[in-house]
Order: sequence, then structure tokens, then C-alpha cells
Amino acid sequence: MNQQAETLRKKTLKGIIWTAISNFGQQGIQFVVTIILARLLTPKDFGLVGIASIFIGLATVVNQLGIGAALVQRKDLDEGHLTSAFWTNITMGVVLCILMIGFAPFIASYFKNPQVIPILRVLSLTFLLGSLSIVPGSLLRRELLFNKLAYVNISALVISGLVSVILAFLGYGVWSLVWGRIVQVIAGITLIWLIVSWRPSFSFSLKKFKELFSFGISVLGTNLLTYIKKNSDYFIIGK
Repeated sequence: MNQQAETLRKKTLKGIIWTAISNFGQQGIQFVVTIILARLLTPKDFGLVGIASIFIGLATVVNQLGIGAALVQRKDLDEGHLTSAFWTNITMGVVLCILMIGFAPFIASYFKNPQVIPILRVLSLTFLLGSLSIVPGSLLRRELLFNKLAYVNISALVISGLVSVILAFLGYGVWSLVWGRIVQVIAGITLIWLIVSWRPSFSFSLKKFKELFSFGISVLGTNLLTYIKKNSDYFIIGK
């Protein structure tokens, strides 16, 4: 037992270190990319994506349903939990994507900026695409494999940054930021599925879903309140 506790302690410490490396690495890459893009794009370009990102971020929190956290903490996790979580996230991704496409004109009307409409609609694809990585990402966190998560996150951001810079050089304007984000999500999905061996089956258990959601709902509530608190000013400033 003592040996197991020591092993867990070492894995936890290693996880903390890799999480810090990932966070600082991503911040550094983002800083460099932003400096380059600032010379190629206009403040309006960044502003348009910023407005869209407020709602994309909010919907992303909803899309996760707190299920990822439930997968990480649950002791008796089985295939039924994983597959049910996967298809739940996919379904939510589709629903949110459709809703964002439909409500984009109303959001644009609130901000009095119709240019936001196509940006919101394209970025809504990140809900569906991002749903594919929730379960495998949770499995890596569950096993404290934060080094692999760091590799995925940093690599995806580097690829995204390169795409955004190239597109900006080619004159794509605000769309260099939009497509850069899409590429980041796709790169992350590709890398994480190459790392994780688990694959979903075509099954769903309402019982397993309820077991996960009973924990996830509190996480979802907390995450929503935190997001709204941190970003409420932008709803006013953006308008």
C-alpha cells in the first residue's frame, strides 16, 4: 500500500509539472503567434473573433456536461460508461452546432455586427469536432498522463499558429483566425486518438449515463457560473 501511495504521489507530481509545462508552453506560443498576427491583421479582425469566442466558449462548457470530470473521478468505470459518455457528447455537439447556426443572426443583432454570423457558424463546428476528444482526453487525465496531454495541446497549437500566420500572409484576414481554430481542434483530435487505444462501440446505457451525469451536473453548474462570472463584462463591452 505504501508503495502504491508513493507511486501515485510521483505520478501526481509529474502530472503537475507537465501541466505547468503545457500551460506555459501554450501561453508562450500564443504570445508569439499573436505578435506576428497583430502585424498582419486589424483590431477589427481580432474583435470579431473575440465576440464569437464569448458564445463559442459558453456553448463549449455546456457541451462537456461535466461528463469528462465524472469519467476521471469514478472508481468503477467500465465500457458502458465510456461509450455512453462518448455518444452523449457527440449528440450534444450536434445539437449545439445546429443551435449556434440558427441563433447566429440573433447574436449578431445583439452586437449590431452581421459579420459575426458566418464566423459563429463556422466555429460552431468545434462543438461537434471537440466532442470527439472529451472521452479520450478524460482517459489520459484519469491515468495522470499529463505529458501526453501536453504533447497534444502544444502540438495542436503550433500547427494552428502556423496555419493562421500563413493564411494571414495570404490575405485571408479574420478567417485566418477562424480556420486556425478549426485546424487546432482537428489536430488535437487526430493526435489524441493516435495516443489513446480505446474505441467506442455502438451502444448506449441510460443507467450508465445517469451515473455519470449525477456527478457531472454539479461540475457543469460550477463551470457555467465561473465562465459567466469571468466573461460577463465582455457581453457588455462587446455590445
